[in-house]
Amino acid sequence: MAAAVKGQADTVIPAYHGTPPWSLDGIYQDGLKIGGQGIPIRNGAKYGNGIYLAHLHAASLSLGFAAQTNRLLVCAVLSSPDVSEHRDALLVKNTAHVVPLFQARIQSHPISMPPPSPLSVSVSDLLSHHTPRRLTESPAVVLRWNGFSASELRAAGFTHSDVLNAGFNASYLRTAGYTAGALNNYGSFPTASLRIAGYSAADMLDAVYQIPDLRSAGYTVAALKNAGSSAASLRNAGCSASDVLDAGYTILDVLNAGYPISDLRTEGYPAGALASAGPSAASLRNAGYSASDVLDAGYTILDVLNAGYPFSDLRMAGYPAGAVASGGPSAASLRNAGYDAEDVLDAGYALGTVVSAGYEASDLRRAGYSAEALQNAGFSAASLRGAGYSAADMLDAGYKIVDVLDAGYPISDLRSPGYSVAVLKNAGSSVATLRNAGYVAEDVLDAGYPFGTVVSAGYEASDFRRAGYSAEALKDAGFSAAGCWLQCCRSVGCWLHNSCSEAGWCIISRVALPSAAASLVKLQTSMRSNRSCSTVSVWDSNIEDRIDLEPTGTMMMSMQWMRPLHTDKETSLHCPLSGRLL
Repeated sequence: MAAAVKGQADTVIPAYHGTPPWSLDGIYQDGLKIGGQGIPIRNGAKYGNGIYLAHLHAASLSLGFAAQTNRLLVCAVLSSPDVSEHRDALLVKNTAHVVPLFQARIQSHPISMPPPSPLSVSVSDLLSHHTPRRLTESPAVVLRWNGFSASELRAAGFTHSDVLNAGFNASYLRTAGYTAGALNNYGSFPTASLRIAGYSAADMLDAVYQIPDLRSAGYTVAALKNAGSSAASLRNAGCSASDVLDAGYTILDVLNAGYPISDLRTEGYPAGALASAGPSAASLRNAGYSASDVLDAGYTILDVLNAGYPFSDLRMAGYPAGAVASGGPSAASLRNAGYDAEDVLDAGYALGTVVSAGYEASDLRRAGYSAEALQNAGFSAASLRGAGYSAADMLDAGYKIVDVLDAGYPISDLRSPGYSVAVLKNAGSSVATLRNAGYVAEDVLDAGYPFGTVVSAGYEASDFRRAGYSAEALKDAGFSAAGCWLQCCRSVGCWLHNSCSEAGWCIISRVALPSAAASLVKLQTSMRSNRSCSTVSVWDSNIEDRIDLEPTGTMMMSMQWMRPLHTDKETSLHCPLSGRLL
């Protein structure tokens, strides 16, 4: 109401409100309240919750609620969208738009004509309790008070201005044949009141009302469409693409109206639904549709690629390289998109092209290409080894052994396919390398490597013994007596052997020991009581002491450690356990 005082709202009209006397104190203190909002609804709500009042010509309507008194509240009612007319009644849905001013007593004597009603007065006069000026009503107003309809007044020749300003609501005026344009030109009717009065969206548009005003007044987009509004005008009025589509406009209408495709995507429309409107694949991509969405909508792979979708999107959509190849991509672009070499080769690209695209030997090996094919394609032996090709694969492909070895293959890989030492010798393999690969001394010697070179490679005395070399030859080759004795004598199951003495080793008492070994020698003595051996005596010339090993029945003697003896005395004895001739 304060807004009306400042001239920021429509006019104020007087109206009656009937209420019991016991409610007056609360109204005087807090103002009128809406039933259901802190107070109970006492008299129903036929047209909805709100404060019900009566026009001044319908005092009897309000008296029915005054508890059989003849006193009514005279109120100032703001003409606003929150105030609606229902024949002689007013419904106010905003407590700020009605103010009780004073109490009036209604006389019950009959009158032939109601007293002149005041015209609309200044709100400031009402709120400041100034006594409003009493003005004589126009004849049209007086006749309306006496029950004449707007149609009758119009037929009687009253002007549009007289009738429209006589206080009739929009419904009466519409019934009287007044257009929305007339009400807009001669009256001050809120747009919403015209909609409530039954004026169509077409009527309002003909009256030059704007679409945003009609939308605010509650007119639907469908009603505006039926009234001939274009999708573009609705878009300019702020209607969403969803509202326009729900009103029955086609997708083509919406797109032609300037709505972005992304709005349709947000509303859940698939690319296929939009395709009938003819958008480009690029516009669909810009709207956020995936390559798979666009392809499912019927666009070609070439369309999708030309729209700027990367090849990787097509791969993720399940399209093989062969299908994508129709778009003319390079093998390198397919590789960058994640297609493997086999896919690209199956798509018809040449091996050389695939190699140039950066695919590695391992990729081509998975595609089933032989080492020979990759050799012809220019791959090095080292790259093929890294790809997992075996040494046998390499040799079968025509690589030389030296190339295979230079590529890092161990010689042991060549031993498995059966390559002889002689072949490997011709390839420049060292004896040490052959030994590490598992080739025996005999094979290496048979291949023509010098005996001394083989000895230097780390082969042991036992390796040469198996190759048929005598102890004397090994002694001449620089093997120590300890090494020969331990390996040769143990190998025949006895500690002593004729070859020991033949090699110049000393034999004293009943045990043969190396003649010049400097380290300790481990001897295991196993003596049983049923053997013809009583005592084994060993002298150590370095300490001039004798160690006797006594038999103890059936017990096994423990491991005995003795220093090797140094003597040149020789005797011819037998081994106490094996009986072999020493």
